Amino acid sequence: MLSSTEEKVIQDTWALISPDLKKSGVGVFLRFFTDYPNYQKSFRSFANVPFDDLPQNKRFQAHAYTVMNAIDGMVNNLDDPEMLDEMLLRTGVNHGKRKLTGQAFDEFKSSFMGYLETTLKDKWSSETEAAWELVVALIITKIKDGMEAEN
Repeated sequence: MLSSTEEKVIQDTWALISPDLKKSGVGVFLRFFTDYPNYQKSFRSFANVPFDDLPQNKRFQAHAYTVMNAIDGMVNNLDDPEMLDEMLLRTGVNHGKRKLTGQAFDEFKSSFMGYLETTLKDKWSSETEAAWELVVALIITKIKDGMEAEN
């Protein structure tokens, strides 16, 4: 899994993001839909909301917050691999039921990492990037396992 140094880097940088999960979630998803506009159509509750109206849309805000809250739970359970595995497998099963692909998670990772780099600015280093690349890759692998278990 992660070394204690990598885990500390993740937790320390997440502490800069997590105080406002709604704002961060909105930022992540706006970036995701900017990078990959086709994915907005995957969300029935705000598929047809004009992009410029998304930040004020409560359904969009709620989904963005829910995702960030889930990531918060994952970061806070890095020291409990069994719990983390269950959370990630369940996430995969839930998204598998919605017919999402592993590619969607890979592309979300790209936008999420870009958001972190932009937001963390001078706190973003090669060490920080490497730790986040590792943890997000592990998370996505386990989510994909859950998606495949559903098929």
